[in-house]
Amino acid sequence: MSTGLYAYTRNPMYLGHIIYLIGLTLTLRSPLAALITVASAIWFHLRVLGDEKKLAQLLGEPYIAYTRQVKRWIPGLF
Repeated sequence: MSTGLYAYTRNPMYLGHIIYLIGLTLTLRSPLAALITVASAIWFHLRVLGDEKKLAQLLGEPYIAYTRQVKRWIPGLF
């Protein structure tokens, strides 16, 4: 869990998708694209919260220690 991209963010695939959507929104300058981006980011965040709860129950202390070391979304911030 602590190598590659997972050493920097716990959700690299979702983060990449959100970054892609932000870029698409900025390129298109579309209110619909902005709405889709915000809705997707909220959905991903809620999904991650549920996933992390299940992973903590399944994997226990090693996963909990990992969550203390690696940020959920943006390395070093959030």
